[in-house]
Amino acid sequence: MGLEKNQHVERLKSHLPFDANSQQLYAEYADPEQTGLLATRALVYVGELLTRQNTRMVVLTGDAGHGKTYLCRLLLEGMGYDKVEAKNELCEKGYGRHLFHPKENGGRPLRIIKDLSDFDEPTAAEILVEALADPDAVTLVCANEGRLRSVVALERSLLGLLIETLEAGMEQGTTSIYPGQFVINLNYQSVTAGEHSLARQLLQSWVQDRRKWSKCGTCDACSICPIYYNHLRLAGNERGDAHAEQRRDALVTVLRIAEQSGQVITIRELLILVAYLITGDQTCTDVHDKYRRRPEDRGWQHELLYHQLLFEPRLTPDQMNSLPMIRTLHRYDPGRTAIRPVDEALSADLDLDEDEFPPPNPERSFTPAVTRNDAQRFAEQYRGLMKFLRRRDYFEQDTMEEIDRKIPPTRRLGFEFHEAFEYVIGGGEDVRRTIEIRDALLAGLEAIQGMRRDGNKPSFSIVDPAFSRGDGDVGILALQIPNNKIRITYPRKLWEDSGGQTPDALPRALDWAERRTTVIFEHGDQNEVTLDLLQFEFLMRTAHGLSCRLFFQADIRRIMSRLAVIGSRAGNNEEIRVLHGNQTKILTIDVGDIIRCG
Repeated sequence: MGLEKNQHVERLKSHLPFDANSQQLYAEYADPEQTGLLATRALVYVGELLTRQNTRMVVLTGDAGHGKTYLCRLLLEGMGYDKVEAKNELCEKGYGRHLFHPKENGGRPLRIIKDLSDFDEPTAAEILVEALADPDAVTLVCANEGRLRSVVALERSLLGLLIETLEAGMEQGTTSIYPGQFVINLNYQSVTAGEHSLARQLLQSWVQDRRKWSKCGTCDACSICPIYYNHLRLAGNERGDAHAEQRRDALVTVLRIAEQSGQVITIRELLILVAYLITGDQTCTDVHDKYRRRPEDRGWQHELLYHQLLFEPRLTPDQMNSLPMIRTLHRYDPGRTAIRPVDEALSADLDLDEDEFPPPNPERSFTPAVTRNDAQRFAEQYRGLMKFLRRRDYFEQDTMEEIDRKIPPTRRLGFEFHEAFEYVIGGGEDVRRTIEIRDALLAGLEAIQGMRRDGNKPSFSIVDPAFSRGDGDVGILALQIPNNKIRITYPRKLWEDSGGQTPDALPRALDWAERRTTVIFEHGDQNEVTLDLLQFEFLMRTAHGLSCRLFFQADIRRIMSRLAVIGSRAGNNEEIRVLHGNQTKILTIDVGDIIRCG
């Protein structure tokens, strides 16, 4: 057979930003024949906006890497331009002065500003004003939020609606508040939304498409190749492998956890991550070199397996700093989460002979420790082995049958209350379950104010922020709200209840997935506290006795400041309610400045 080079592996390697050969990450330089990997809802929505007669301007905003320029290329292809022509025309004429005319089916001409940062601010403002004044053409603008705000500030009277629309998207979940002008914030785009999420589409294209991996099966080095191993484990066999689907689901769960915890994952970061998990920054040539030296050597591949690369990437500090998303995923490492039933099951059988690429087993070479350094070295090797087994088992779930599947996968990632979070954002209708979760959240909110909530307490207390007792004994209450005036929901439900069910609702314009839950206090003007998964988990654990104020200090300050706003609207009362221990005492000032306590 011989040693084969798979061009697909080379293309994957070109998506890694660790050397100069990373052109596939940028639409202006990528091979046009490689477009069409992912189908986003934003592409469909923008295409529909361009057909409306009243559409004047569509702004795509969000972090770099969401695929704004790539989307422009696909729109040109939809207008009849071939792939190479669309790429060249966009690079040469995507500066707001040229009109692209549809080559098929007629339609309005399109003006594209592929990046507002290509201009200085006065020039950018001038181009936007001219484009908005043109009634015959549609303008598509790509801009990050900071540049958009600074440019609009120069012509606020003419362009101010763009920023108002952007802010309305955050508060009301809409893409338009004025006819003809649309702002789509791609930071709300999810890579894990739905059965055909962007992450699953990418795995289907890069991992599960066997045509791209057929050459590897004829390579002499395939038996020792970690790249081919990663493909097989995530793709499964030709008949369909339930275990492979389970592994892909586990990977998507990690990404979903990251998004729900506040991390914005761009399409570019998704491409980098999947390419890295498959290749480990290796090429066919790297594997061939190792094969020629030691054809049977299996002592190096374990570090390049996908579950190791996901949670313990082989990257330098500079590379890690350039990829904040990979650094974030490291926080959810199941290798650092000790769960006794899991560890006992894994430790019961450390015979790794059946593994294709086993890690070093310290028990094989164990000799009684003579020095402290010997003992520390053995302990470190054993920890490394257990981390490897925990990570692998998160994807394989081999221990689940032994412990009757009592431990959900997200518990392996360090989240005890993810199921409750999913229940809330999924619109669960079990009243008892909803009340149970609400009361636990209220107990957590009171605990961070220094109170311990009685399970049967009929109302929620807010401590006056000026007298918040923290770890002290006494606090002055600003407000008490009956429990039946408090409910938990999620942003999309709030927007729909307030009339946001329109064709231009943000969840309909993007690949949308709920990432936050909201506690609504129906007291006077409606007030709310919004929580991401990390904050939700913190409050639920606090309700069950966790005391970790220093680590969560930033989250506590944010939540307390929001509660302070709610408490400040209580109005002036002649009575002062003081919380002492678990008792509430009422102080009143009588004639002669006499303080009475009841």
